[in-house]
Amino acid sequence: MEKLIAFSNRTEGRDKFTKAIQYGAKIISWALMYNNKQYHKRFNELYILSRDSRKVFKLFKTIQETKNIIDKIKDLLWKEDKIPVILDILSRLGFMLYWVFDNLVILHRFKLIQNENVNSFSYTSHLGWLIGIFWQLLKNVYELIRILMNEDYIVEDSLGNHVKRDRREEIKNHLINVVGNLGDILPASSGINLPEKIFGYKFSDGVNGLGGLISAIVQIRELWNRC
Repeated sequence: MEKLIAFSNRTEGRDKFTKAIQYGAKIISWALMYNNKQYHKRFNELYILSRDSRKVFKLFKTIQETKNIIDKIKDLLWKEDKIPVILDILSRLGFMLYWVFDNLVILHRFKLIQNENVNSFSYTSHLGWLIGIFWQLLKNVYELIRILMNEDYIVEDSLGNHVKRDRREEIKNHLINVVGNLGDILPASSGINLPEKIFGYKFSDGVNGLGGLISAIVQIRELWNRC
């Protein structure tokens, strides 16, 4: 019970729980599109409500992301293996682009700003999201290869000390994170019409919803384990 309370009190925990509701509602709305128009509309409204409510609480995410990037740049000064740090910085820069333009989209949606280029804002935000996920995936793959090539998995903690980690547990965690990132790629790539450009057709709301829900579950698991 204490762990549940600690999880629910975390801002990230509430965000990821709402994300699960958002994409779960998207899947159900898609499934009911032809069979039940009334509930299709209701679940679509739930999707929009949960989507926009998440965006409101991310209006100052750019500031937090700036701090993350500065902290990662500082890590470059003492980390022996700099490749994961560089990949992390590139990922955070992508997410910063995402937050900036996503904030502009939500401000326009709430009529706080007026701009005819709102579609380009949405496109750029999804592009930043996709860039962030891409570098994050590369980091996960790099870490996986590094673990598989070394029987004793040694990492550096925040003090520069070398610490041995549970190899199997680390492999499992990285694989799960890869699955979560692949899930996010579906709605992110759809936001810039990438599937249509590559495959000639769009991903359905069901596919995008499933990808987002998988990502939300992975992120909830990670936050839960931290509590």
